[in-house]
Order: sequence, then C-alpha cells, then structure tokens
Amino acid sequence: MSYQFIHIEDYSRTIAKKKKNDGKEKYNKETKGRSVRDIIAEAKREDGNCPHVENPKPPLLLYGKNLDEVEKLAYEYHENTKLTDKNGKEKKLRSDANILLAGVVSLNRENEDIWDEYKKDAIAFLSNKYGKKLVSVIEHTDEENPHFHFYVIQEQGKRFDLIHDGKKALFENRDKKKHDQNIAYLNAMREMQERFWKVVSANYGLSKDGPKRQRLSRKDYFKQKREIKLIKQAKEQAKTEGYKFAIDDFESKNWLNKIATSFTVKNSILQEAASRGDRYKKGLSNTKKKLLNTEKDLEETEKELTSLKDNFKARVNNQTEILRNKNSYLENINNNLNIENNKIKTENQKLLSENTSLKTENTEYKTFMDRVKKYFGDRFPEFLQKIKPKDRYTLK
Repeated sequence: MSYQFIHIEDYSRTIAKKKKNDGKEKYNKETKGRSVRDIIAEAKREDGNCPHVENPKPPLLLYGKNLDEVEKLAYEYHENTKLTDKNGKEKKLRSDANILLAGVVSLNRENEDIWDEYKKDAIAFLSNKYGKKLVSVIEHTDEENPHFHFYVIQEQGKRFDLIHDGKKALFENRDKKKHDQNIAYLNAMREMQERFWKVVSANYGLSKDGPKRQRLSRKDYFKQKREIKLIKQAKEQAKTEGYKFAIDDFESKNWLNKIATSFTVKNSILQEAASRGDRYKKGLSNTKKKLLNTEKDLEETEKELTSLKDNFKARVNNQTEILRNKNSYLENINNNLNIENNKIKTENQKLLSENTSLKTENTEYKTFMDRVKKYFGDRFPEFLQKIKPKDRYTLK
C-alpha cells in the first residue's frame, strides 16, 4: 500500500531562544529550529546549506514567484504588520514571530509514474485552499523521492496563525482549557490531512496514513541514509553485472533464441503494465465504493433530517393548536368575568344611589324631629311613647 505525505511548518525571521528552568538552552544543535533564511537557503541549494544532498541541483519553479521573492515578501509581512494586544494597543511583530508557512508534498519513488498528474492536482488543491496567499511552489529533483515544497504568506496586517490549520484552531479556542486547545489543534491537523486525501490522494488509490517511523536524531538519520545508499549501490552493481551477464548470454544465442528471448522480455513488460493497470483499477474501484457508501450515508442522513423536520413541524402545529384552544378558553372566561364585573358595577351603582337617597331622607328626618322636639319641649318623651311602634326600635 502506498501513502500520501503532506506536512506543514512555520518559520520566523530569527530563531526563538527557548531555555530550560536551569537557564540552559532547550535545544541542542541537532534539534535547533531554523529561520526563514535557513529554509530558503536550503531550498535554493546554496553552498553549505544542503549537506544531505549528494549532487545538488537548482529547484524547478512550478507555480508563483521564485525563492528570492518569497523571502522578500516574508520580510515585508514582518515589517508592515501590527497586531492589537488584549489591552487594545498596537504592537509590531516580534523578531521570532512566525512569518512564513512552508509545506512539502511527497510520494515514494515507486509511485513516480503518477507524480506528474498527482502534483498538478496537489497544487490545484493548495491554490484553492490558500488563494493568493500561496506565493510559490518549487520541485526538487535531486533527492530520493519525488516531492515539491510550497510557501504561504499571510496578508499584511492579518494574524499569521489564521493560515496554519492547527494554530488557527488554537487561536479560536484560546479561552478554553489547555487540554481542549490541544484536542482542537490535533483535530484541525487531521482534518487537513483528511481533506487533502479526499480531494487528491484518494483519486490515485493512496492511503492517507502511512506506517509510523522511528524518530531519529539528525546524526542517526544521515547514518541510516548512508547505509541505505551503500545497499543501493551494491544492488546497482549486482544489477549491472547481472545485465552484463544477460547481454553476453543474449549475444551467444542463435537468432531464433534471440527472438524468443525478445518476446519473453516484451511479454514481461506487458504483464508488468497490465499489473500496474490492475492496481490503478483496484484503487479506482475502492474509491468508487467509498463514494457510493458516502452517497448512501448522505441519503440516509437526508431522510433522517426530513423525518426530524416533519416530526418537528407536527409537534409545532400540535402545540400551536393546544395554545389556540387554551387562548379561546381563557378569552371565554375573561368575557364572562367582564359580564359579571359589569353586573356588579351596576348593582354597586344602585346601592350608591339608594344610599344617597337614604342619607337625604335621614337628614330630613333629623330636621323634622328637631322641630318636633322643639315644639313639644319637655312633653316630647310622652309624645314619643304614644306614637312609636312597640318593641321594634328605640328613638333617641
């Protein structure tokens, strides 16, 4: 199984000098970070900056600007960008602030027959992803595996982290706990790999995840590469000697045997081509199956969404009808209460009117009684006893 490889890193104008608690530098010479100048020098194959390449060759420009322009644009972004801190103050970028996003896309040498088409699709993907921020793509042809490097620069005045998938996720989750930030970072980087695989690598039958490799120091890495190189040289020598033997053997044959041998070689080449075609067909078949499964999943999801929408609509309509009935019931109660209230108001008005009449009569009665008392004088009690009803009430 062959695998895709896409990787991104960010670089600053100067290297951050990180220290341990004891004051010593955190990084040794083998793991120390690199600046924009360092990676541009390596990419350009400047003398002394690519010791891992035996026979350096100038890079091929596949897209955008040359590497000198890339370096210049990165420094211009650094000089002309100011960001606002949490206190609202504008500040220039630090000298060790990240200003260049660089990435690499690679395939194993065994897949070099698809490299030309693969890199076109990969560059189209990057151009669509980064837009005008993708400033350059260059290819190296002097290393073991086919690969190209791409360079992305943020627009002046904007935050650099927003063009790095993982660091953008960190920035968007900056108010959350460190654990949640780390998860967001990892998910964003996985999503980038997943997206690249779906759009580019899956079309070529490549897997998105390769075998885990042992992490080596720079010294051990180059030692391992030298050993691999010696093994390859031994293989090439064996091949050369084998080819020589085969040529000598071929020349010693008569013309009928030569024709038979030629047919055998051609048949072998055709079989290899057919085998390669079968591998591509298998890759395409797997991709089609995955697409069909994805379509089925989408159809099922759409059905579920439609069902949820219908159920939700039915529930809303049901609740609306219940509320309407309750509203109608409350309106009837309110109308009845208004009628009763109006009746009470009418009765109250009658009582007020009667009370007023009684007050008037009472006043007139008192006035009359005062005149009667005055008229009879001391004989009034005797007069009152004669005219009042018995055992009903007492007049004073």
